[in-house]
Amino acid sequence: MAAQEENRLLQLRAVWQKDLFENVVPFWLEHGLDEEHGGYFTCLDDDGSVYDETKYMWLNGRALYTFARLYCEFPGSADRPAWRRAAELGAPFLDKALDDAGRLFFSTTRAGERLHFQRKPYAAVFYAQGLLQYSRMLRVIEDEGGEPHHDDADAVYARAAGMFERLLEWIDDPTKCGRPPRPPSAAEGSSLADLMCVASLSLDFLRYSSVRAATREKHAARIADVQRRALVHYDRSNRVFMEAATPDGVDHATPAGRLFVPGHSIEVAWFLLQTCEEVANEPLEAVALDALEGSLERGWDDHHGGLFYMLDVENKPLVDATARRAASLLFASRAGRRTGRPAAGHRDRQALVAAHRGAHRADHGPLARRRRRGPVAPVAQQGPGVYVRPLRHGQGVARLPQGGRHAALPRPKPGGAKLWGRAELVCQCTNVL
Repeated sequence: MAAQEENRLLQLRAVWQKDLFENVVPFWLEHGLDEEHGGYFTCLDDDGSVYDETKYMWLNGRALYTFARLYCEFPGSADRPAWRRAAELGAPFLDKALDDAGRLFFSTTRAGERLHFQRKPYAAVFYAQGLLQYSRMLRVIEDEGGEPHHDDADAVYARAAGMFERLLEWIDDPTKCGRPPRPPSAAEGSSLADLMCVASLSLDFLRYSSVRAATREKHAARIADVQRRALVHYDRSNRVFMEAATPDGVDHATPAGRLFVPGHSIEVAWFLLQTCEEVANEPLEAVALDALEGSLERGWDDHHGGLFYMLDVENKPLVDATARRAASLLFASRAGRRTGRPAAGHRDRQALVAAHRGAHRADHGPLARRRRRGPVAPVAQQGPGVYVRPLRHGQGVARLPQGGRHAALPRPKPGGAKLWGRAELVCQCTNVL
């Protein structure tokens, strides 16, 4: 059995490498580079055309990370000059998203004018990761005796490290991101997303920093702290990591405390297993493996396949989903009365009512789930009470319970989701390649 599993992994490695080098990276090299203003386009259609020139820092940081890491880890590739050029095109653009106070905006115009400030720290993760890999690439070029570059590796590393420090400040004090202070009466809490950010960056800085031992020890200590804090998010009864937790552990008394996002829980388990490779922690490794299995079990859709987006672990309605369904019911009813088209209006209202009821009754209808699964949540906000499952390339099916119609969804724009997600996945997996 072990030999069969190893052979299966080798087959997957070959598939992923082929997809990376023959499909994903060539697509972005041809269509994603902005030769005029620098940086990378985010919104690309299937044919590579740009349908929105807005540039998002999450993709610009990830793209820089990927091109620079490819350069460092595949020294025998004939594509290295193209990867280097792409990285050099993207690195300077990241700073255009910074304001005078050092805050990083979520998006910019094509030319780099700041557009949207999210009041969350997460874009900073990809800024720091991208520049860290870029500094690593500059050192590799220098070590190999390559053509010198005007960017200094140490200066780029300092920018990445400085952003990591600011990220930690923003997590500890969200008011520095422009968010209102927490009321004194509000309970102190912990966010799983914050832990993922710190774990991911700490791992990268520990692995890719060619700096003095004291700095490496600092990142190792941060990893140990993340390991400790992650345990409060572990729900032993459900064998998953919960999105929110108190200092004492999980609390199911509120909707936020019951929220389980299978993809996040799996991702955290993956991060924690990686941290255990750097900072040994056998009890945590056992928890991470258990949470990985529990997340796949509870989050998997046995009927259609794939993972649910989010679930309430006590099978109660999701707050955001409930509000959107209610609003859709109201607006559809008003539109039917205003336009005087009772046939279409009535039929649509019936479908919406059916979706609303079916999504709240896990024991009733074609999408019935075992009670422990929780209500079906809308995926990507495609519609009220709509469950979407991916089909072949660029397609999806929306299923409305209780007699609702099947509706073909518009093909999603794959630039940021389908293609780049695959590029990052393969590059993150190069340690097993």
